Amino acid sequence: MKKKRSWLKRLLLGITLLLVLIAVGVATLAYMTGRSPSWYRTNVMDDKTMTRNYDSALVKLGLMQNWAQDQSNWPHRTARPRVDTDPATAPAKTQSISLTEDELNAVLWKEREKLLERYGHAIADPYIAIHEGHIVLAVTHKGTGRVVSVHVAPKIDEQGLFILSVDSLMAGSIPIPKALWSGYTDKVSGALKPALDAVRDNAAIETDGTWNQAAVVAARCRLVLSSLNGKSDDAVLFLPPDPKKLENGYPVKITQIKIENQTMSLVVIPLDFEEQQRLLLRLRAPIGESPAAPIASKADQQGNNATP
Repeated sequence: MKKKRSWLKRLLLGITLLLVLIAVGVATLAYMTGRSPSWYRTNVMDDKTMTRNYDSALVKLGLMQNWAQDQSNWPHRTARPRVDTDPATAPAKTQSISLTEDELNAVLWKEREKLLERYGHAIADPYIAIHEGHIVLAVTHKGTGRVVSVHVAPKIDEQGLFILSVDSLMAGSIPIPKALWSGYTDKVSGALKPALDAVRDNAAIETDGTWNQAAVVAARCRLVLSSLNGKSDDAVLFLPPDPKKLENGYPVKITQIKIENQTMSLVVIPLDFEEQQRLLLRLRAPIGESPAAPIASKADQQGNNATP
């Protein structure tokens, strides 16, 4: 009888300890998901600081846009007699830009009204962080009060192609298992495919050298679709001719990406005529077809590993 009682006591003790551990685990999980990550900041810049960072970002973006426009116009200038207003030398072959976390958030701050007008019923306090080699897009979910964040790593892969690697989705400080959010990425893919089909046939180059809205939308849809499927795509970025007119853009090739010290840095070069023709063929093609080699960051890699 004593042995039975001793066994029963050990069993009850074991069950009690297990329940305590479960309770502690649940409490810890609730605390960590409720705790805002250290990099998530709201209302940290006053209006003066915000405006200064916004103006700084616009100057940098303006220099990039002017360079892209000069690259597009240069062949036409050299094909006709020179006039006094023409630049004396060709534009630089490469251009770089570095935007700080504060500058990115200042640009977001200017656009937050449009964002919250559409999604404000569900989210609050959108924020962009540069953290541990990632660009982090974070919001406060109104229903739960939790900070939800997507951690994206922009990379140039070994083939010289571009990929937006979605490394994690987090609630507070806790990663959400991919199995729980992969269904939502499938829904995004399902919505983007018909959107791409609706515009790809209309992708075109305008007379002023910019690529039209259909081309820009097709390029963005293709990149997101490829990234959601863990694939790389053309190492191309479209620079709008005007910060207030984001529909059209000049395509440039990304050669370097750095995400460090709360700063995102890019180095780009112009696409040559042959690359532009290849890119146009790819943007007009249905998903799954690859009529031309992708645009890689290095010339000797352009013919390798074509992606849809």
